[in-house]
Amino acid sequence: MFNSDRLLYVLSAKQEMSWTAFKSAFSSLYTLIANVSDPEKQGIKNTRLEVVRSLESLGHCDFDFTSNRVYVSPPTLVRLPCGGFPQAVLAGARSPQTLEQIKDAPIQG
Repeated sequence: MFNSDRLLYVLSAKQEMSWTAFKSAFSSLYTLIANVSDPEKQGIKNTRLEVVRSLESLGHCDFDFTSNRVYVSPPTLVRLPCGGFPQAVLAGARSPQTLEQIKDAPIQG
């Protein structure tokens, strides 16, 4: 299973990149993180497509295939539509320090 956190860190640092640069970054991380050998690289296209769908559907990135560009959304806390105690998810750009920054942020009501 490919962990896309590191990929999102790279994308967040760049904010915008070409599709070719995205594929290159994905391939590099896929080889490192998934620890795959050359015969297993054949599944890279399917995994990349799954990651693209996930990143876009979770609001982290927009993939514009007409201009072959990848755009990272700004970091946003999105409140979930549920009853009871308010719940939210973080969408968009992030870094390894994001969780600590959120924990240290003042709560506004």
